[in-house]
Amino acid sequence: MTPKRLCNDMDSVAKMKRKKILVVGYASVNLGDDLFFKILFEKFPKHEFYLLAKREYNSVFKYKNLTTIDNSILYRFLWAYSRSFLLKILARKMDCCVIIGGSIFMENENSESVFNYQNLIINSFYKFNKKVFILGSNFGPFQSEGFYNTYRELFSKLEDVCFRDSKSYGLFSDLKNVRYAPDVVFSLKHLSLINEKKKQVGFSLINIQNRQKLSQYHRSYISKMSELIQKFIQADYEVKLFSFCEREGDLQAITEAIDTDPEIRNKVKIINYLGDIDATLDEFQSCEIIIGTRFHSIILGLLFECHVIPIYYSEKTFNYLNDLGIGHFGFWMEDLEKLTFEKISQFKPLAIPKLQVRETEQQFKMLAQFLDN
Repeated sequence: MTPKRLCNDMDSVAKMKRKKILVVGYASVNLGDDLFFKILFEKFPKHEFYLLAKREYNSVFKYKNLTTIDNSILYRFLWAYSRSFLLKILARKMDCCVIIGGSIFMENENSESVFNYQNLIINSFYKFNKKVFILGSNFGPFQSEGFYNTYRELFSKLEDVCFRDSKSYGLFSDLKNVRYAPDVVFSLKHLSLINEKKKQVGFSLINIQNRQKLSQYHRSYISKMSELIQKFIQADYEVKLFSFCEREGDLQAITEAIDTDPEIRNKVKIINYLGDIDATLDEFQSCEIIIGTRFHSIILGLLFECHVIPIYYSEKTFNYLNDLGIGHFGFWMEDLEKLTFEKISQFKPLAIPKLQVRETEQQFKMLAQFLDN
């Protein structure tokens, strides 16, 4: 065999192995979900990713192996008038689909439209005998058996479903394609790790004003956050207020918390995440203490070995920390009067088993096997 032919054959093999992957997730400039995307894209650099996202994501991610397919005028036209037709085109072109996200299977006022969308994507790939993987999710909260059974049938069609908490896994553990592994973000590799913590406290706030069953706690939550912010300022801490997702009202909640006292505004640093992942992580990991409401503020705090105080607004956070054996260290929205500045100083830093960090790689196990074949 001539050297030229050998090179051509090797090139052909390389091209055969390079797969095209449609990625579906919560693309709304939310730090937690953007970390999912970042980890996924960087983990498989030899393959081509096509992200269902708005054009603003071109400034969030600049990977050679990534295409944001909302750039096309034809795509936007088809998405507006015939999602079914568009998804059939995509399914035919792609080798597989990855649906990645946290709370993407919840029963609420929007659950029917969310299911219809997910079902449309999955069935589009199913018809072409293409594989679909679900990574990093939890299931619920849900109330009805019908909701559960509908998803049970949908999951049975998939190549792999990997939940991030044992409670979700337990609901479907009899399905052979369902697995459990720790949250995807525990596999984050952030290069500028800071070894020494500064006298800084980071607050992650969310807007619960329009959230069903939580709105009744909105005033007490904002009041408690404002109280703690002032206490830390008085204790000579540098106070950082993190908005993980402006679109969902995090920045609005921060504004409310600091508007209670005009002097607070000049004594805090607001970090509003708008797509610069590394800059936000640098600000976050230098904090000695994290008062975390967002799920991934707690995960990042644990990963960066901060002193984490979890605030539970959803069962997903409690269930996850319960798997780690530290669920009882958090505070529920309805019990925030128990959270005081004095108590924070008494709490010992929470630690995660090193096994969690290693086992998180299992989230990608089945996808990696498919991509390597």
